[in-house]
Amino acid sequence: MSQIIRDSTHYTENSQSLIDIFLVTSPDDVIDCGVGEPFLDQNESFHCQIYCILHLNRTTASTFRREVWKFFQGYSLRLFEIVFLHFLALLF
Repeated sequence: MSQIIRDSTHYTENSQSLIDIFLVTSPDDVIDCGVGEPFLDQNESFHCQIYCILHLNRTTASTFRREVWKFFQGYSLRLFEIVFLHFLALLF
């Protein structure tokens, strides 16, 4: 794993430090990353947000087709025919 944020994210009057990390398993997938501006106006200490834009491959879900039986709308007879024909095929 690689830490991709290199700049300081927390500042005080006397020091600065990196307290926010962003770990990635593949640094080649990182398009852009960095440290933003402080989001609160404070004179003594402040904290900056981090950001990262990744290139991710989107996988498509496999789809399938199915038939929905609506028994109360007259399809129960068709189902009976299919079951009965399969049963007869087993007998003969």
